[in-house]
Amino acid sequence: MKYLILLTLMQFFWASSYTAMKLAMTEMPMGLVMILRYGIAGIILLVTSCIVTGRRSWRISTQDFMIMLLVGVLNFTLSPFLQLMSLKLTYATDTSVLVAFEPMITALLAVFILKERFSKRTLLSFIVATIGVLIMSDIKPGQDNVGLTSRLMGNFLFLASVFCEALYSITSRYTTQRTSPLRVIALMTIAGAVTNTIIYSSTLTAENFSRIGSIGWGSILFLAICCSVLGYGAWTFLAKITPVNRLTLSLFLQPLFGSIVAYFTLNEIPTKHTFIGACIVISSLLFWVVTHLNKLMQGHIQERRRARGA
Repeated sequence: MKYLILLTLMQFFWASSYTAMKLAMTEMPMGLVMILRYGIAGIILLVTSCIVTGRRSWRISTQDFMIMLLVGVLNFTLSPFLQLMSLKLTYATDTSVLVAFEPMITALLAVFILKERFSKRTLLSFIVATIGVLIMSDIKPGQDNVGLTSRLMGNFLFLASVFCEALYSITSRYTTQRTSPLRVIALMTIAGAVTNTIIYSSTLTAENFSRIGSIGWGSILFLAICCSVLGYGAWTFLAKITPVNRLTLSLFLQPLFGSIVAYFTLNEIPTKHTFIGACIVISSLLFWVVTHLNKLMQGHIQERRRARGA
């Protein structure tokens, strides 16, 4: 029960992060948002991991270390860049719905990385969900509208960021089997923070900092502490003890939380097409996840029966 409460709280934080990023970008450049968010989070996580885990957890194989660095850059540099770019073009409500793609994208990556079997049900659900994205973006055949085209582009940019998030979920379960979860998330975040600082160093000016008000700093602290430190820290810990397929079920809470937060903070009112498209996306992906989990459970039951028979 305590893990369910933790998962729910995490999803609320992450669902609110898209609104927080939009608010932060009203007072500072995109690059500065990334530097401050992951810089603050990285320092907190690194100090905490050194205090809690001690020296013994520093023993990391070269292969695992390189994986952590690579995934850290993908998840904390490339992914937030794609998210922030998408938020300039689309709505926070849309992005909170699109994050529900992660369970399926995780399964698709598992086909290539873990050589798992690809099913027709996965392909069909992905196609139906993609149609839902087009409807949600309010795109119609033969329509020529720059605003709507930008919204669609923003939605697909966000989907690209979800690939990075899914890769993080897979590698977290792999690396945390041999290394402290706290150490894993700390090293990944630091890798992203250092990369962000190098790429966006030009945004570190006194003029940019002088423009940041209470909303900007509040958004950055919320993103760094609640979304990155607490959110990713808890996710990495749970990834060690929970199958990723089951863990990602909690992502379906984000559309609900994200829509509510966007409505009250950004005054984003979902249109008819947004609502219909979101329902298609969520229902098709939820159907896939439930049937996928049922298939896994049946496989486990059969294995137990065989073990007993032997």
